[in-house]
Amino acid sequence: MTIHADDLAGRPIVVSGAGSGIGAALAYRAAVEHRMTAVVADVDAARAEQVAAAITGAGGKAQALAVDVSDPASVDALRARALDAYGAPALLVCNAGVEMTGAVWEIEPRDWQRVQAINVNGAFLMARAFLPAMLQTEQPGHVLCTSSIGGISIGAGQSAYLVSKHAIRVFAQTLAADLEAADARIGVSILLPGAVRTRIFDDAASTGSAGAEEMRSALASHLANDGITPEQVAEIAFAGVLEGRRWIHTHPEMSEQVLSEHLADLTAGVR
Repeated sequence: MTIHADDLAGRPIVVSGAGSGIGAALAYRAAVEHRMTAVVADVDAARAEQVAAAITGAGGKAQALAVDVSDPASVDALRARALDAYGAPALLVCNAGVEMTGAVWEIEPRDWQRVQAINVNGAFLMARAFLPAMLQTEQPGHVLCTSSIGGISIGAGQSAYLVSKHAIRVFAQTLAADLEAADARIGVSILLPGAVRTRIFDDAASTGSAGAEEMRSALASHLANDGITPEQVAEIAFAGVLEGRRWIHTHPEMSEQVLSEHLADLTAGVR
């Protein structure tokens, strides 16, 4: 299912985790370039307000709404306010996510659960909240789920995050299968960013060990020095959505490398 640029103008987009980084850039591009009304949803209300103000300052339409995507009641409240004000979204972006560094055996259960609750359950709750209204409208729609290059690769020191990003990737694939089985006019794309200049490692938790803190700091520096901008990601993402692509890679060469390594590992026991 492909949604076209003409299907976007004048219609709403709901973006979780839109207070900074990729989410903010997606909301801004949707409102300013595609003339959509952006619902800028984030747990940090002040950040969300700043993004909405930047959008309206550039001539776009936006409203900031606070949401904790790990809390079903909070997501339901977001749905009620957004649907009442703007109706069913043309685009739903399940983007909210947090990072964590540290070895498996160092992680406290509450910290593991927090990462999964935001990164995985948050996408489920957003989809569950908004898809019924999207299905009821006769207009085409689309869901964009932010996974990561970490959603197709394996590495040390980021188990909580990598597990969550594999899960959100599979969640989006199963969501697409459900929508196709229902003959819905709603497509699904999976965004797999590589290094992007965001605050994710500045805001990240860690287990507190020397190794975990060293990794968090090194990855924050890597993003700042080598990452592409969130605006570049938004441009790539919208191009992918409008082309009806299931998989949207910001760093295709890197994705190809890690997919090759992952496939070799997965198939080692059956060849």
